[in-house]
Order: sequence, then structure tokens, then C-alpha cells
Amino acid sequence: MDMYGETSCTIAATPDRVYALVSDITRMGEWSPECVRCEWMDGHDSAVVGAQFHGHNNNKGFEWTTPNTVVTADAGREFAWVVGTLDFEVCRWRYVLEGEGDKTKITESFRLGDQEVGFAQQVADATEEEREAMVEARRAQLIDGMRHTLEKLKAAAEGE
Repeated sequence: MDMYGETSCTIAATPDRVYALVSDITRMGEWSPECVRCEWMDGHDSAVVGAQFHGHNNNKGFEWTTPNTVVTADAGREFAWVVGTLDFEVCRWRYVLEGEGDKTKITESFRLGDQEVGFAQQVADATEEEREAMVEARRAQLIDGMRHTLEKLKAAAEGE
């Protein structure tokens, strides 16, 4: 199953400013409608490739925690992580920043990995008729969530 989504917005702040906010995963709960909070693991306290963190999520009363691994930490340009590890990629989340003068275009995206766990397992267990509807509903929900996240991030970057 190929499941991907992205959305973008322009923020009146420099790429370095936007990157500093989005790469501080301890603040993700302020912006995301699904991620409640994140914390660094194993002595890490900032975004560096290989750093791991736990993400605590809530969707319509269903709560879960995921292990995550930073895969890209290019200040002012890109921040990305996988849910899971490099050897067990459940989903990849990515923020790409493009400077536009004193503004930044930020694009948030996700791509579901190949592991049949969580949502992917639910889809695999569903009937063929149910699968497409499930994927499209979750994709739409995640894209709406990313729009919400970017709106909150924009407000923080422009207001702090």
C-alpha cells in the first residue's frame, strides 16, 4: 500500500527560525492535533541524525506511543524522522524548508512504510472493499492534521 500526503504554507520567519521550532520535538504537542507530546530518549536533547524520541499520540480517545528515529537534521533546510528505526520503518515524517527572502515555505509530508503494524495491519486485515476507503479516510485525516500543525507552527514562529 502506498500512502503519502503533504501540505505546505509560507511563514514570515527565516528558515533557521522555523527549523529551530520544528526540530524541537518537545514542542510538537503544542501544534499537532494528534501528537500529544514527545520526549528525547537515551540522553539525546536535540535533533541529530540517529537521535531517538518517543511520541505520545491520541486520536479520538485511542492513545499510543511510538519510538522514533531522526534521519535528517539539516538546519534551516530539512528535518525528518521515521516512526520506528531505519531497519523497521513504520512511517516517515518530513519537513522541508525553502527560504523565500525573509520568509520560509515549509512542506510537511508523510509516507507510510512497508511494515504491517498499526494502521497498515488494520488495512491488511480488512476486506478489499474496505481498504481503499480506510486509506483515503486516514490520508485525509493526516493531511488535515498537518495543515493544523503548520498553522500552529506559523503562529508560533511569527508571534514569538
